[in-house]
Amino acid sequence: MTGWKVQGNNYYKRESFLPAAQAWTRALELEPENVDLLLNRSMAYLRLEWPGAAHADAVRVLSLTESKMTINKAEYRAASAEYIMGKYAMALERFMRLSRSGQNTEEIHNWQARCKSRMIETKGTYNWKKIYDASKKQNQHPDVAEFVCPVEVASMPHRGGGRGLRASRDIKAGDLLIVSRGITAVFPNDGIGKTPIQAIHHATKYQTRPNEVALIAASHLVLDLFSGGAQDHSPSTYPRVSACPPCILDPRKSSLNIDTTRIDQISYHNFFGGRSVDVASLACPEQDSSTCIVSLQHISSLLNHSCMPNATWRLFGDVMVVRSNRDIVLGTELTIAYTAPSGTAETRYKALEHMLDQPCDCELCEWDRRDGEMVWVNRKKFESLDLRCSADADALEKAIVEATATYPADHISFRVMMVDLHDEAMQFYQQKLISAAETRLPLAAIRTIHEGIICHGILAVQATGIIVITGGSTHKHTLPISKSCLPPNTAIQEQVIFIITQLAASFLMMGKMKDAHRWFRAAWFVHESTVGGGRALFNLRYRSAANWHKSFDEIDYLWE
Repeated sequence: MTGWKVQGNNYYKRESFLPAAQAWTRALELEPENVDLLLNRSMAYLRLEWPGAAHADAVRVLSLTESKMTINKAEYRAASAEYIMGKYAMALERFMRLSRSGQNTEEIHNWQARCKSRMIETKGTYNWKKIYDASKKQNQHPDVAEFVCPVEVASMPHRGGGRGLRASRDIKAGDLLIVSRGITAVFPNDGIGKTPIQAIHHATKYQTRPNEVALIAASHLVLDLFSGGAQDHSPSTYPRVSACPPCILDPRKSSLNIDTTRIDQISYHNFFGGRSVDVASLACPEQDSSTCIVSLQHISSLLNHSCMPNATWRLFGDVMVVRSNRDIVLGTELTIAYTAPSGTAETRYKALEHMLDQPCDCELCEWDRRDGEMVWVNRKKFESLDLRCSADADALEKAIVEATATYPADHISFRVMMVDLHDEAMQFYQQKLISAAETRLPLAAIRTIHEGIICHGILAVQATGIIVITGGSTHKHTLPISKSCLPPNTAIQEQVIFIITQLAASFLMMGKMKDAHRWFRAAWFVHESTVGGGRALFNLRYRSAANWHKSFDEIDYLWE
């Protein structure tokens, strides 16, 4: 027994936790009730992030000993395992018992605080500023509790009977739907300074980069995800409910039939790649694999595609956050976009046909098909324009009128091309303002420039799908936009916040203080409904890049 124990100890010191657990298992075959071996193996399982096995060993120790020191060690391991499993109330009770037994240390107090924070998060209340700060640390996995509400897994007959997620109650725009930690994740710097890894993706024969390779733990959370094609065997429910409590595990054996081809296909169909929420920038960085976090998600992977979805997602490190972008009624399927809404129904489907069984039938795609190829070709000419370089205001306004005419009057309000064109028009007029400061234009001319910024700003906001409210209450806390609908794309959500802050600044320069503050509150509302984090995170992300005025700091963070 001693030889296996020593070998396990040596493996553990080298951070080879699985061989350590295997060696201690050999020793336990000779002394099944050796509490030191059970505690050692429990710790190895914790380092492997196998909380069920770690918990089973710790609870076994509690049934074998009356030693206060050994009981405290076992309680600590059991509590740590419960924390990883998301059983925060149970973990808190164990840490409280440790305090009462004399283990009243700063570490135990920190664990108690973490448990209490996670318990609050399970109800949907998060400190997004703190989570943002944690996600900025090198390859940091923010410590958060998962949240899924008001969402349920259901069969979707219109998708061939496959699974999807639907609303289990009426939902408001901006409501939090899902917060999930990645099953596994790869960060941009994971391949730097390490032995190069080359891997071939089995399903596509695509050679991956080192920072796209990660170990995937085979579990039902992974194996029950969609694997694609006729060979898909994913169950109708998710996650699979197990009636078996955590039990003693033999690390030398696997209880699952590991099909590496299937795991490869699952990872291909269910990974999410994107940038972690960062300081906002007017520049739009390329979303290539060298700068993106790639994560395999679980419940979020059940969200089906729509080019005009009712939900959008963001990453805080490897934590995926899904929010609604419009009011949703009970029973409606929840969708996200697998690609950007630019282009046409045809180009978007070509980008996704390896993932979709049939073309998207969302409202945006239906309108694209109704418009026809001639309209697509006509719009393409306007997409290649850069209105910031227009010869003069008349040429710019003429181009805007012609581009607008490519959309029927009853076309849906979400018009990606027009968002960009009106945004460029705003920037054209802002360049005029800079020139005006140098040439000392008359006040009337400067006012005309601000009116151009405001006009195109409001039209840009409308083109994102947001409803602009005209008339009605002008109380300082009343928003100039409806709270029922937000842009259905994260990049456009960020873009419209910049646009709104520019609008607010122009109203301010024209002496329309109340309008300026109402529109600035609208920027706050969009950010709070799509990212969260209150004034602190908004200021951190936008203060250096947005059109900011010191008077905006004096506005109370409130709207109605």
